[in-house]
Amino acid sequence: MHYVVHTVKRLESIKITFPIRGYSYLECGKNMGLVNLKTRMKVPNDWYELLRNFRKNPNPFIAIEMKQSIVRDWTKFFKTKFVSKCPFPIQSIREIICQKDHSRLLSYRFSYSGT
Repeated sequence: MHYVVHTVKRLESIKITFPIRGYSYLECGKNMGLVNLKTRMKVPNDWYELLRNFRKNPNPFIAIEMKQSIVRDWTKFFKTKFVSKCPFPIQSIREIICQKDHSRLLSYRFSYSGT
């Protein structure tokens, strides 16, 4: 980053925003954290079987088989219906900023507001 902004002077600034791997606060994230994603899957039916059998308590999951025709572009549909800023924590996000005006400074943020 520093090399591209200050030495070669190719960019005015670089801002990298990235999620931190780990815990998801949503219920679906907690549930998917229980799945062994390293299990070998050969056909789509293997996923259904894995989801049906990986949790017994408090209740096993119900995996409903879907056809491709039911899958839609929900992001496009809901974009006009909801605000883009999430009102609850999803995943930790970090940000690194390198700017032309500050040659000895590399900014690092522990939080991210989306701007």
